[in-house]
Amino acid sequence: MTDTNPPREVVAEDFAAANSGSFTGDEWHARVELAAMYRLSAHYGYDDTVWNHITMRVPGSDHDFFLNKFGLLYNEVTASNLIKIDAAGTVL
Repeated sequence: MTDTNPPREVVAEDFAAANSGSFTGDEWHARVELAAMYRLSAHYGYDDTVWNHITMRVPGSDHDFFLNKFGLLYNEVTASNLIKIDAAGTVL
């Protein structure tokens, strides 16, 4: 199947959020970087199944990670809708 829609340009505003002030500087920066990775993966076609994921360790933590919410398309991931989980999978 051929996709007839041209790729959408990824812009910085895609990663902005009204609640960015509720995160520490390092945590917010990591969230923005991870959201960008999801968006770039979608842009280049590496988002073909719902079971894939990309994680990032929370800065300053050895056992907490950022992850996308189940069911979001990669091009829907933003810095503010990433979830933080611990090593046991508990949402923090």
